Amino acid sequence: MDWVDGGAGRLRVEKTGAGAGTPVLLVHGGGADRSHWHALLPLLATDRTVVAYDQCGYGESAPPRDGHRALAEMASDVVAVASGTGLGSPVVVGHSYGGAVAAEAVARFADRFSGAVFLDPAGDVRGLPEEELSAWRASMAPERFRASSRAWFERILDDARPETRQHVLATLGLTPRETYVGSMESMLRFDPTVIHVKAGESVEFRNTALITHSVTDDPKLATDAKDAAAPAGATPFTSGDIPPGQIYTEKFTQPGTYTYFCTHHEGDGMVAQIIVDPAS
Repeated sequence: MDWVDGGAGRLRVEKTGAGAGTPVLLVHGGGADRSHWHALLPLLATDRTVVAYDQCGYGESAPPRDGHRALAEMASDVVAVASGTGLGSPVVVGHSYGGAVAAEAVARFADRFSGAVFLDPAGDVRGLPEEELSAWRASMAPERFRASSRAWFERILDDARPETRQHVLATLGLTPRETYVGSMESMLRFDPTVIHVKAGESVEFRNTALITHSVTDDPKLATDAKDAAAPAGATPFTSGDIPPGQIYTEKFTQPGTYTYFCTHHEGDGMVAQIIVDPAS
């Protein structure tokens, strides 16, 4: 076992195995820790290096220094662990909440991974009805958290082996309320169509599809005016056609919100945003 410096605090890592096989990086779910992978480690590590770690605030890893938790920061921790343990380009495996973290890591840092595996991953929860969210938040109040979270886990563990049930409930009981609730709230805030960068940074638009795409924020090219926008003073960008497998890079220097779209698929909803934050 060892430690790696994450973006928000020290992360406890566990590295095992060796060999020529593609390395594997395991990302646990909410209310868990790296021990949830212990039964799997010896099966995976016969011919490759395998790393499991405690996500920020879970297990032995430090909580965020500023108390803030976001999927983008958790995704950066995945890269920090891969780099800090010398994994090269691992396959990242995410379970439950860890699936959301792994998905964000692969989306933001595609070159750092050989592939991704999602085990019962958390989905897009932005569309949950407000009454359900209100009820859930009420159940997460300090005086109700332990009983409510345990009751929810007991339902999903109904068919689990006794030893699995005992282990999962034990790690849940050790998880600080702030860590668990913060993780769930980070998914509620997360919008996969919006990314944040700092002024002066560049964004790579990679066409991993088998058809041609493009990106532009030029309102003159938009069918619907709301699909294109840029901060005052920013010059519209237009990639032109991006063939399959190709990359277009744009540097953003003007802070503000950029709404862009694909000229070929605007009507299909291929619209997204980049929020450029001040450099300092």
